[in-house]
Amino acid sequence: MRRYWALHFVSSLYKLVGAVVILASVGIFIFMEIAGIQYLDRLTQIGVRVMADNYLGMIALPILPFLGGLIGGISIYAGGQFITLMMDIEANTRGTRSLLRKQTGLEPEYMKSVHGMWGQP
Repeated sequence: MRRYWALHFVSSLYKLVGAVVILASVGIFIFMEIAGIQYLDRLTQIGVRVMADNYLGMIALPILPFLGGLIGGISIYAGGQFITLMMDIEANTRGTRSLLRKQTGLEPEYMKSVHGMWGQP
């Protein structure tokens, strides 16, 4: 069984949620763009005079939620990646310690805990 199974689960969950947030922000951005343009076109069809500023606002306004979702999603995904990185560093450190033990047959002084080893008085 893998070490730290709960951290693996949480890391995968963060990555999944981050990806969903990014995809949702892209989908909402596209929906808001289409809905805004259709709304302004509908206004012009019924005879309401639409200023150029309104077009710019309807096109530029959805960028703010898109950027917020993108930054949030990337941050959540990065949190999952950070957990994975910490587990990889721990595995690498454990492997290096094992390799040093095999090569020297001893446990080097700098690898001993200042608090002692388990089972020692």
